[in-house]
Amino acid sequence: MKQLKLTGFIFFLFFLTESLTLSTKPQDVDDSSNIQKFIEENTGSLTIIAFAQYVQEATIDEMEMLVKDMKAYKDRCLANQTLPECSEIANNVLQEMICALEGVPQKHNFSHCCSKVDFERRLCFLYNKKANVEFLPPFPTLDPEEKCQAYKNNRESFLNHYMYEVARRNPFVFAPALLIVAARFEEVAKICCEEEQKANCFRTKAAPITQYLKALSSYQKTVCGAYLKFGLKVLNSINIAVFSKKFPQIEFKELTSLLEDVSAMYDGCCEGDVVRCIRGQ
Repeated sequence: MKQLKLTGFIFFLFFLTESLTLSTKPQDVDDSSNIQKFIEENTGSLTIIAFAQYVQEATIDEMEMLVKDMKAYKDRCLANQTLPECSEIANNVLQEMICALEGVPQKHNFSHCCSKVDFERRLCFLYNKKANVEFLPPFPTLDPEEKCQAYKNNRESFLNHYMYEVARRNPFVFAPALLIVAARFEEVAKICCEEEQKANCFRTKAAPITQYLKALSSYQKTVCGAYLKFGLKVLNSINIAVFSKKFPQIEFKELTSLLEDVSAMYDGCCEGDVVRCIRGQ
């Protein structure tokens, strides 16, 4: 993962805060029940993203097995939240299920991570991510007619395959961003599949998505590299200076809340914890 000097990191934080606004109205406060509902409804997509980023060599079949296991876990916990397994951290459950996939840890050379527990295991999975994805086969391309037929035949399977291929090639992009990319790609598919010149339509309309993803991947990989190098304490110290300059009238209570939000976002998103990342947005 690319590392930054401290001054470079400060620059990136200024860049980040250009898109931040302070929460001053009740409706700006996250509705935790809506977030939880979103997570439950998108368990499959979030599992695909996490697995594809943690184990980039994993196959479609292995991904589908894990999605099935995670959905079954979700259903058990929705039916009975008092089950001991339902009090576990979601990312710990996910990694435990990844390790439980028969033969997969040995096949893809991450069994050493499965021998660890808690923080050490999470850190091991994080460092298992590979920024250089040249070891992966070329991004699969379908003839536009085949692509549209696949989308019409099974929308969910089509989008799942797309998310899998994109996530494994962009292991440091945050889960919410990848969900946005998938949604934008579906919009393109809906439009282009109705066009006569499908190939030209896909080429033109998909280009901005590719550019957005490339820029985001580079930025988030760099920020996470800096965060992992300097740590949360240094991050908060720098953020105090950055946010005070960005919001000169900010009160201490609001500043503290903002620091907690940003810290939580980096802590979860950079670690690859898709649930914490969603909650921290």
